[in-house]
Amino acid sequence: MHKIQQHPMKHKTKILPFIALLSTLCLLFTPLIEVHSGGKHSQTFTIYGWTIAGDTEHLHGVSFAQELQVYALLLLLLSLVVALFTRQRVRLLALTVGVFIVSMIPVWMMVYVEDIIKQQTQGFFDHHYTYGMVFAVVSLLCITFSIVNIQLHQKTQSQRILDADWD
Repeated sequence: MHKIQQHPMKHKTKILPFIALLSTLCLLFTPLIEVHSGGKHSQTFTIYGWTIAGDTEHLHGVSFAQELQVYALLLLLLSLVVALFTRQRVRLLALTVGVFIVSMIPVWMMVYVEDIIKQQTQGFFDHHYTYGMVFAVVSLLCITFSIVNIQLHQKTQSQRILDADWD
């Protein structure tokens, strides 16, 4: 009877990282920012997790930032896969790395929008964030609650050991 109660808990701790993994996969293929800029060279383009669609011919540094983003998202995917198939302590470390990477997504946005694009297009500048931030928030929440679940589960395990010793 005691084993039956423990078994569902094991699966529950892996549901949230799995949802985070799915939302990270979605992050790779969804539009993160749409940019319209005017000036010497007017441009309209969309930055996805994996690619950039549109005219970036006269912008320097966007492709390098895009590569960094792709590597970071792949690292996030890797950390979530590790979190799904490992023990508690390694899972905690992998999920912590995941939280750090997802929380950096707004910083990537600022690198694209403020530093690279705005500087190089002396003219009107319009941008809006699309679906990417939704998936990033879902991923961040799932990873964070996974860490909380692991820590709660570790506390209950140590309490059980103490209770067993006490008896």
